Amino acid sequence: MKLIAALGVATLAMAPVAQAQSVCEEVGWINEAAIEHFDTIKGPYLPGRSADELFESDAALFGGYDCVIDQYFEPRHVCTWEFDSEAEVMSAYAAKAAAIAPCLAGWEEEALFVHDPEEPYRVLAGVGYLGAGTYEPIVWSVLADFDVGRDGKRYRLVIETVDYS
Repeated sequence: MKLIAALGVATLAMAPVAQAQSVCEEVGWINEAAIEHFDTIKGPYLPGRSADELFESDAALFGGYDCVIDQYFEPRHVCTWEFDSEAEVMSAYAAKAAAIAPCLAGWEEEALFVHDPEEPYRVLAGVGYLGAGTYEPIVWSVLADFDVGRDGKRYRLVIETVDYS
């Protein structure tokens, strides 16, 4: 019985490590795809969006339900989550930004501009990472935003990878 309890505690203790490894594997996969303009993870066009150069993505961070590849201007991979409240989006932002940070160790980290609370659209929090070495043309951003004009849920978390090569 003690062995089963010890295994249960060990499994719970390792869960954050396993998640971090999984997230870093996903980040690494997206970085490799970015070098190829995301062609290696690009799925079919989103229904009705071929003129916009929007594609389904075969890579999803944190099980993201809405990850797309936009190749209209600079190729980019974008995952989004929507929330009902500022508290929910800020909690998700903190957790996901903390999980991604070790995956981009050695990249230059920069805080993103946070807007005035009176603005109808505003970034609530954000961090960016400028690529290093092989990934120099790649930029990651994690941001929480609010848009009073957005239909449906107005709070959103966005994780974006852009290829500026």
